[in-house]
Amino acid sequence: MISGTITDASGRTLSGQTAEAFYNSLSHARPLSFCLNCALGPDELR
Repeated sequence: MISGTITDASGRTLSGQTAEAFYNSLSHARPLSFCLNCALGPDELR
């Protein structure tokens, strides 16, 4: 399982990646799942 956090309103992780780039950079590991959470709260995650 791989988990990441969206840290700002632009939808980027701490490393500056978009959710799609985050997925693409780690998909070679063939994880069971990818998870995202949002530091700004559930309304911003939607």
